[in-house]
Amino acid sequence: MNDARPIGKDAEKYRVIDELLVQEYTLIHVNTMMQGVVLPQHLLSQPTVTLKISRFFPKPMFLGKETVRAELMFNGGYFSCIVPWEAIWGVTSLKGEGKVWIEAVPKGVFQELAKVMPQARAKSSSPEEKPKPKTEEPAAKKKKDPSAREHLRRIK
Repeated sequence: MNDARPIGKDAEKYRVIDELLVQEYTLIHVNTMMQGVVLPQHLLSQPTVTLKISRFFPKPMFLGKETVRAELMFNGGYFSCIVPWEAIWGVTSLKGEGKVWIEAVPKGVFQELAKVMPQARAKSSSPEEKPKPKTEEPAAKKKKDPSAREHLRRIK
């Protein structure tokens, strides 16, 4: 909460990331193809990168009106990273909580997710994996084991 807050569609990203930053750190998933992304050169060749940001790191980190700015360490040295809100396509917390903004997911990543998602749904709905409903046996068919005792017994 350092600069002015974004308005419009980026306000939700700000709110979610700001809330998650009370934890030790938060991972932001960045579409490197978006205009205005400033990262070390070796990361810009990838369609997406994940950055670990924190308010507890020794160097500054700002959530601004148009960007997230952070001094992050790469290969032993600090780099001033600038990530426009539009380039953030997802966030994951230390506890595994997360959020994805589909409109910002890089095309290649989105296509890979689309390939995996139908397969995952098909696997989860296969007949072998569906649990069978429990059916109660009629009381007449149930036999009590004489050696079996109930956990509690009545004391008079």
